[in-house]
Amino acid sequence: MEIRLLFLLLLAFSFGKAQINVSENFESGLAPSGWTSLGGITTTPVLSSYTCSGNRILRGNNMSTANPYVVIYTASYISNGGEIAASFKHRTDATVGLVDIYFYYELNNSGSWILLATDNYTTTSCRTVSGTIAAGMIPNGASIRFRMQTNSTVNFPPYFDDFFVSQVGIAPTPQTIAAYRFDGTYTNLAGSAPFASNNATSFTTDRHGIANGALNINNIGTTAAIADLPYGSSTRTISIWAKTNAINNTINYLFHYGTEANGNGLAVRPTTLLYFANAGANLETANTFTNDTWVHYVCTYDGTTAKVYKNGVLFSSGAKSFNTVNASNNFKLGISEGGLNSYFNGAIDDLTIYNYVLTDAEISNLFLNNTLSSADVAHNNVKVSLYPNPVHDVLTIETETEVKSVGIYNVQGQKVKTAYTKQVAVSELASGIYLVRIEGSNNVMETRRIVKY
Repeated sequence: MEIRLLFLLLLAFSFGKAQINVSENFESGLAPSGWTSLGGITTTPVLSSYTCSGNRILRGNNMSTANPYVVIYTASYISNGGEIAASFKHRTDATVGLVDIYFYYELNNSGSWILLATDNYTTTSCRTVSGTIAAGMIPNGASIRFRMQTNSTVNFPPYFDDFFVSQVGIAPTPQTIAAYRFDGTYTNLAGSAPFASNNATSFTTDRHGIANGALNINNIGTTAAIADLPYGSSTRTISIWAKTNAINNTINYLFHYGTEANGNGLAVRPTTLLYFANAGANLETANTFTNDTWVHYVCTYDGTTAKVYKNGVLFSSGAKSFNTVNASNNFKLGISEGGLNSYFNGAIDDLTIYNYVLTDAEISNLFLNNTLSSADVAHNNVKVSLYPNPVHDVLTIETETEVKSVGIYNVQGQKVKTAYTKQVAVSELASGIYLVRIEGSNNVMETRRIVKY
């Protein structure tokens, strides 16, 4: 828990970042869901030797003055605002020549059809009709559907095959999805989306020695419904502090969200650290840890590579294919992917979820300061300097305010010294890197790093 809140939560997305990807070759033999037709054609595929691929196709009745057109309407699809490429193939079973082939789209079921592409010739060879809709033309959250049409009075049956739509992905606006400090409350910093309390959850002393500053979980985990979590293969960063009170010799779950088969989580085994996703996408690395020791974990995924940082330093990395599937927005602490308890006895603190990948520098600052950048530390306009650094005997703290307390922590997060003055004797400390947290008389807390030699 930090006394200072050094960043604000951004607003949640107005719409989910849907992305249209449709590839229909009709090989299932079933009418595509939501598709309809007009004229002498149905949306049920038929076996045919006139397909453009596979064994099935949409076939219309012979066209004539009594049946001058056939129309196929697709279902509605939700746009993410990006560029859309769409196409279909058409043909007949005889060389007919001049006909009219139209490809339209409609926005938000308006009834107003916009011509995307045309063709005016059909033969026994498959011909492709295709078009592109520029980014922004179909806004994020808007619906779009397509219409494929053949007009002719010549006696031939029209065929439609291989309907395809692809939309360019839009990177989400970088934002903090949720941040929990667990400073005596189960809610996030916005005062919402609480984790459920139960008879096995309580608040405990955090890594800074502050009472009721972390969440203790005694073998029965807890769940919160968090909107806009990163799903699919989208980018993400999840930062969490954790310590075990007692190790389960099988596995110890820190967090998990998504379905049992396609979720995303972090777990500690007796000898490994496991950042896991759907089957085959797990990142497991040899690991050692000690009970009653706070550790900072940061898990990232950029769409192709999964990484775990431990105490601000890259710990493991690997090329992985994530596909996280939404399970009612549930985010679990101390609970297995299958919803089982008895797999975590320990404490959790400072859980933060982002929809983008933090840089190495930002992750280091999270470990050192629980903020993303050194600029964040300056928001209170409090100047703090430590000297000499590196230090051997006495560390001097120079600050504009009086010092209320000083805590010195090793890189494992253990407090190794407490002082209450601006001069701190450190000669008894072993050589190495330490974090110094200074709490001023105005209750503002600063963190600096020193080297002891």
